[in-house]
Amino acid sequence: DPKVWIKANPNLGISVNVEDLENKCRKAKASTQSQGEFRTKHCNQWIASESAWMDMTQWNACGDPSLRAENFAHEECMIGMDAAFKSDIFAKVKVFRRDDHYYAFGEYWVPKPKLEEKALAHISGWALQGLIHAVDDEVIDIGPIKEALRHDAELHVVKEVPFDPAQLTQFATEMIGEGFEMVEIRPTVNNFSEPMKQLGDLVLRGNFHHNGDPVLAWMIGNVIFHRDEKDNIYPKKDKHNQWKKIDGAIALIMALARMLAPKESDLITQAFVEV
Repeated sequence: DPKVWIKANPNLGISVNVEDLENKCRKAKASTQSQGEFRTKHCNQWIASESAWMDMTQWNACGDPSLRAENFAHEECMIGMDAAFKSDIFAKVKVFRRDDHYYAFGEYWVPKPKLEEKALAHISGWALQGLIHAVDDEVIDIGPIKEALRHDAELHVVKEVPFDPAQLTQFATEMIGEGFEMVEIRPTVNNFSEPMKQLGDLVLRGNFHHNGDPVLAWMIGNVIFHRDEKDNIYPKKDKHNQWKKIDGAIALIMALARMLAPKESDLITQAFVEV
């Protein structure tokens, strides 16, 4: 209520601009990730440090089922990869930019034994629809993922492939040998906070687009973000529900981080160097 803002902002109208506060309030009403900053800094409220990240109504509004990756033939893209070979889902997300609009397409792999778990019945359904690749073995074979990346390089101009080095160092070395620009992104607050905030703003403004992929929507909806005392945010899984996977969301954030990184310097990530 603007009538009570003066209580938490005693210099309102002097050093605190009313119009600026009104704009921040509108953004906080529309964006889950913006609410924390507004409520703590401008409403003097204590809030929980963790909460749901994305407003899924806004996310779904950015969907366009007519979008196809093939529509972006010969265009530049970043491809984020979040690896899991046994316990989670291996996610690959391509991000394109046209002017100030961004477009994302996901591809996923999962071991077939995981589809037998009741909590992941919906993933089995997506596999039957061809939305997820079901791998026969208990461990995902990296071969088909390499082939998918090569296919991407034939169809698009793959600028960089950002990845978490925890499980993909050998893979990255091999793909560097094939000419791919592999970029290491470690899962730290410094690397993830800004692209997470930017993605939320893009969705809010309607400048982010996807093809209505239900797998990616599920993973985005599973993300909980932690906000620290410096207003940095970081994606987390729900520690009370191990079945809420976020691999596609992580791959998307990494790809967007590289897409938004300054061209002159590497402020967000550290380039992978073959040892």
